[in-house]
Formats: sequence, C-alpha cells, structure tokens
Amino acid sequence: PERSGAPYPGTRPRFGAMLAQWRRERSRAAPDALVLYCAYGSEAAALLEGRVIDQQIARPCSLTDTRRVNLRRNLQILLNKERKHFPVCASLDGRRWRTRTDAEGYFRIELAHLEAHPNGWRRVHVSAGAANASIPLLLVPPRNTYGVISDFDDTLMVTEVNRFSRMLANTFFRNPLQRLVVPGMPGLFQALASR
Repeated sequence: PERSGAPYPGTRPRFGAMLAQWRRERSRAAPDALVLYCAYGSEAAALLEGRVIDQQIARPCSLTDTRRVNLRRNLQILLNKERKHFPVCASLDGRRWRTRTDAEGYFRIELAHLEAHPNGWRRVHVSAGAANASIPLLLVPPRNTYGVISDFDDTLMVTEVNRFSRMLANTFFRNPLQRLVVPGMPGLFQALASR
C-alpha cells in the first residue's frame, strides 16, 4: 500500500520524519542572510555585531500558527548553517569598515572615530555576499551617564524558566506573536525612556 509519510495511514508524521525532511530542505543551497544585533556606542567608538548564516525562508508568524508550524520555524532559527570566514562590510555616511566572520559565522566590528557623526540614532548598512541589511545605531550623547540593562526571560516576556517543560513549550511551540508580556513591564520601560 501507498504510504502518506506517516508510519501508519491516518497518523501524524513522527518527529524523526519531520527532522529528516527539514535536513533534506536545508541541504539545498541557500542564499546568504545577515542577522544583526542592536548597535550602540559614543562619538569615540561604536560596536556592531552580527552573524552571517544561510537564509531561512519561513512564512511570517501568525496568531493562529499551530504548535507544529512554530516548532518547524523555531528549529530553522536555532539550527542554521553559518558562513565561516565570510567577508563583511559595514558603512556609515560614506565610511567603510571590513572584517570576516569567525568559524561560527559571527562578526564584530568596532566603528572608531565617530566624532563627525551627530549623536542620536543613525543607520548602519551591512553587506555580506548577496545579503544586504541595515541596523539602527545609537550614538549616546556624553551627557547621558545612566543606562538600563535588563534580563529578558520572565522579566519582559513570560518564559517560565523555573518550569522546564513550560519553558520548552514557550520557546519551541509559540511564536513571538503568541508569547505573553510580563504585566506592567512595557509601561515601566516607557516611563524610564521618557525621563
């Protein structure tokens, strides 16, 4: 008899079958993708960090996504193929900085001597292979002497790190639109930002 991809007709495919299918799809050549992290600094220097990986093509998140759709998307995000020793170029207002990724696809660029750039938000453009992206860069004015450093899990977003099975469920079976915010935290951060 013909099989539907599941071990027995009418049953769902097992995790192993899903993983094997995902590996087959990953083995195809994928375009480059840039993952950029928030950039910050002062007029003396700023720090730009990121990673170059194979592009993960997934449909946009939805409030109605099923656990299976979320698991597949989240595994694609976590289990990616990095671009080792890959050239990266960052530019800001005509100036350029170049580097290469490390063995895991990460890069770090110190943007030095930014005295000519006004404080506040700027936009840094980054390219690596066929990938192009930009990221906001905050140049903090010298008069700002305080900053807020915050944890994320169970401080801003409900993760339930003290309950292992709930933490895994929140991490793998929900997407960002389905995750819950810790009550009161958005208001607190908005109040801090307005000071």
